[in-house]
Amino acid sequence: MQDYTAKRKLAPKFQETFGVPLSAYFDNIFGLDIVRLDDEVIKARDNESTEDAVVRQYSREAADLIWELL
Repeated sequence: MQDYTAKRKLAPKFQETFGVPLSAYFDNIFGLDIVRLDDEVIKARDNESTEDAVVRQYSREAADLIWELL
């Protein structure tokens, strides 16, 4: 079982990086809603992965943060 408390501790960094609260995109049972985050915040281009869009718009560290939350 995943430690959701530990993931919630990443909330300040998430807000600082993406400008939105993690709580809006994270559920304790289902985890990070990456599809909704992509649709509403990241908005990857057609034929571009969400990861590539995050690296392009934010940084490699931002993409790594998302991986930690998945």
